[in-house]
Amino acid sequence: MTYTYPDIVAALNRVAPYDWDGFWHRLLDRTSTHAPLAGIVRGGWKLAYGEKPNEYEKALVATRHVMLAPWFTLGLRLKNKGAVTDVLWNGPAFKAGMAPGMVLVAVDGERFSPAVLKRAIAASVTDFAPIRLTVKNQGRVERFSVDYHGPLKYPQLVRIKGTPDYLDQILAPKKA
Repeated sequence: MTYTYPDIVAALNRVAPYDWDGFWHRLLDRTSTHAPLAGIVRGGWKLAYGEKPNEYEKALVATRHVMLAPWFTLGLRLKNKGAVTDVLWNGPAFKAGMAPGMVLVAVDGERFSPAVLKRAIAASVTDFAPIRLTVKNQGRVERFSVDYHGPLKYPQLVRIKGTPDYLDQILAPKKA
């Protein structure tokens, strides 16, 4: 049996009366420049960015040989050997013209390694020249100037002082 949109709205209203039609249209018919964080904020937390990797990032780097550090800085998702697997829409690397499928071979003229890239990002805090990335793209060598000037950034959840901590209650193991 298939369901229509009006069927779903009616079913939700039978469970909990609410403007479900308006709710879904607000979520599905619009875009936003940021993630929908209201639930996390109402849970007593906020999203912030710090210079140290969170546990999830550490696990991905250790188990999948992925270097995610530049995702929240340059807007690049990289494998450790420099393969660009994703580019953040409208991020610094996107604006410079980079795309998935490229392979990073040098950073500011130095042979690529995760450590070299991290050093270039750290230096960008005080150096106002763009980070120069050299890539191989379908057999061609190309150069991109990525305009980023800040530290490495990793997402972190931070408690909002003076608010109830509902998120920890929700995530707590179920008591038998």
